[in-house]
Amino acid sequence: MIQVQQHSYSRHSHPHAASNETLAKTQTRTVDVDNVLTQRLPTETLQAILLLLSVEEACELRRVCRRIDECVRSEAFARLSLGRLARPEATCTNPDGVPLLPGDRLWVGARWPRSFDAAHARGLAARVDAGGGVVAWGRAQLAGCVPASVARLRLRVLCLDHNALAGAIPAQLGLQAGLVCLNLSNNKLRGNIPSELGALASLKFLFLDQNLLDGNIPSAIGRLASLEKLFLDKNNLSGSIPASIGNLKNLHSLNLSHNCLHGNIPVQLADLPNLHFCKLANNNLDGPIPPQLARLSKLQAFYVNNNALSGEIPASLGNLSLLWQLNLSHNAFSGCVPVQLRSFSHINYFSLVGNPLLNKCVDAALADNERLWLFLSDQGFYTEEIEKNEQSEIEKDETETRSSLK
Repeated sequence: MIQVQQHSYSRHSHPHAASNETLAKTQTRTVDVDNVLTQRLPTETLQAILLLLSVEEACELRRVCRRIDECVRSEAFARLSLGRLARPEATCTNPDGVPLLPGDRLWVGARWPRSFDAAHARGLAARVDAGGGVVAWGRAQLAGCVPASVARLRLRVLCLDHNALAGAIPAQLGLQAGLVCLNLSNNKLRGNIPSELGALASLKFLFLDQNLLDGNIPSAIGRLASLEKLFLDKNNLSGSIPASIGNLKNLHSLNLSHNCLHGNIPVQLADLPNLHFCKLANNNLDGPIPPQLARLSKLQAFYVNNNALSGEIPASLGNLSLLWQLNLSHNAFSGCVPVQLRSFSHINYFSLVGNPLLNKCVDAALADNERLWLFLSDQGFYTEEIEKNEQSEIEKDETETRSSLK
């Protein structure tokens, strides 16, 4: 038996702040809700009444009595309710993917019983199949968790970026054998990156950047043989960069910046023949830059700034003829700037600032590369010849000053 109490309060009072006098005026009546609904309302009538409400309101009423709870949890009611939510939301529909329905928001928000989850997953699966396996709900103002039942879908593309999704990345995503693109960036996802994602043999694009993910980068990432872009930047990832990343022979872009990674730059990165873009900045990496990275003949941008890297800058980096951006700033490099860097014919950004142990006096041959020398000279580097000329100018000025005073 459910007891429903009705209280009458003053217009300006609050229930929790009611005085003893107000509480004394409280009127209580008991209603046997279960009995009334069981005896007087057929199931079809109760369903019809509940269907007049929104899904959220109907789910809230589950707490009123057992009969309503059983009705709302039934698959029949789930089918009827979801049938009412069949029109796409124009403001959130991505023309390149499956249209977003109002029911999809509730599914992601996990605000309904399992019967709804199962019924919705079946309906969404049919829509996904018809739409070529593309769910593109970026910037759709979605909140809640990524449902584990997403594993029931046959996906090629899952883009849920730029939302307010929280919770963990479901390990069940690893069952999506045909998934080519997984984009969960710019959310509030927490927890570890599931090692089960290593089973996604067809995956080409993995974007998990700008979340709150922590823990190590799983070595299983190295099993993604088709991967072309891997963006894990701006999280709270720790541990070392797994050597297994060297197995990603098709990798074009790698961004692990703005994390808490430590240890050395793995020499296995040199085994990525198609790498064009590599960003490892703003971590706690230490040790030298592996000279073997000179084998990355297609590398165009290399960022390792704001770490604790040390040792000499490898002269072999001069072999990277396509390199146009190199940022080695704010580390602990020592020695001289290698003269071999003068071969940078495409350089349009180069920074060594924040390396106090570097010798500021460089080989005069570096000045032959006008583009490179613009950056070096602006950062306080000089050649012996320039230093001598400047010293000579200083002495000349001093001599002229003394002569004018006589």
